Amino acid sequence: MTRNDVGESIASLNARSDDLVWQVIEPLLRAGGRLRRVPKLKKSYADMGDGPSRGGISDAKVRKLEAAGTIRHVGVDLYELVEVPQ
Repeated sequence: MTRNDVGESIASLNARSDDLVWQVIEPLLRAGGRLRRVPKLKKSYADMGDGPSRGGISDAKVRKLEAAGTIRHVGVDLYELVEVPQ
């Protein structure tokens, strides 16, 4: 397993980064944005209709969110937040 210079695995570093970026992306999705995957970058960004947000989450995080029922696939490389009834 590959580790950085302080002994943390690259996988855990990427997961931590995804969790931090998700905190920025989730409110954008709640406001009506969609999660758009950029195939060449292998990352997904919130799209509010005026271009992608800063910071993207990995394909692995997108798959985990989809499996958990947090987001759903709605088109080619396009996801939206699943509305939770209140």
